[in-house]
Amino acid sequence: MRHMSSTPTLSQPPDLRAVETIATFLLESIPRYSIVQTRLDPLYATMLCALQLQGKAEKTVEANVRAVRRSADFFERCPDDLTAEELQTCFAALLKSHSWSRVKLDRCGLPFFYRYVLKRPWDWTEIVKPPRPQRLPEVLTQLQFR
Repeated sequence: MRHMSSTPTLSQPPDLRAVETIATFLLESIPRYSIVQTRLDPLYATMLCALQLQGKAEKTVEANVRAVRRSADFFERCPDDLTAEELQTCFAALLKSHSWSRVKLDRCGLPFFYRYVLKRPWDWTEIVKPPRPQRLPEVLTQLQFR
């Protein structure tokens, strides 16, 4: 009994599902952000150096780097050319998914990136503001009430 080959010959049309599966596999095997990563890696190294030269604590370094990484992931591109409108979109999404303390860390990390790594001014102070604390009214003692 002769074994039939499953490899298509020139006379057989290719199995389109198999071609699609192979193409999908190949596309997924290429790093998704390879171009972004190529642009971001030198900026990332510069940021780490700048943070260390300023004597920032390890947790501060991690938070600032995370802010840049998060914005790069959000837009799937290097954050070196983001507009104020894009940053507003990013922070709006961040406010929905993270606590204010996490948003505040990103709010500090991105200006550092722009000022010390890109050497550009950070003019977007109005992008996201902290919530105003709700103050309780002062409670009067009985002596103050009389």
